[in-house]
Amino acid sequence: MPAASPEPVQRERVVLVHGLWLTGHALDLLAYHLRRQGFETSTFSYRTVRATLSENAERLRRFILHLEEKQCSLIGHSLGGLLILETLRAHPELRERLHRIVLAGSPFNDCYAARALARVKVGDRMLGKSISQWMAQEKRPWSGAPELGVIAGSRSIGLGQVFRGLPKPNDGTITVEETRVPGANDFVLMHVSHTEMLISPKVAAQAADFLRDGRFRRQ
Repeated sequence: MPAASPEPVQRERVVLVHGLWLTGHALDLLAYHLRRQGFETSTFSYRTVRATLSENAERLRRFILHLEEKQCSLIGHSLGGLLILETLRAHPELRERLHRIVLAGSPFNDCYAARALARVKVGDRMLGKSISQWMAQEKRPWSGAPELGVIAGSRSIGLGQVFRGLPKPNDGTITVEETRVPGANDFVLMHVSHTEMLISPKVAAQAADFLRDGRFRRQ
């Protein structure tokens, strides 16, 4: 009697959440690299300017609940990471549905570039409602499950360079200090710019390591 075929190993699903002024297609290459690392991927698109953070958090909540898998992980780039944190703040019952979270270039503490842009004509309209809501509200340390990892960049190439005085080190848009989340389980600094995080296979590999093991790779 032939041996029974082994059950296929289920690949963990990772939901990718984009940043300001972008759509889910901006994450296509990152999703590709993560699939090569052994994950299934989905992308969540939302209105980064016209909708509030609270409105987008409700949409992300519904998106997660409609996934077939009982548990998934999340990766958020820039504003996308802040949206993930706001979603769990507003809907803590989702925590049991999540395995791990990675934030890449997310300005948790503040955003020098955004405040500088807000001071120019129509700058506040360009920033939109979501980032404005985050910057106006209290920042709370991370605690409890799921585990949280933070990736920051130190290659200073990007939009933020047009604003004088962007503190260093930075990724060209977000400073390293702005990305630090009190209570996060791990933190890694990489020599990439803010935009390069979306395409870098090295960033994808670091994110994959954290999603698998709860820690980043040390060189």
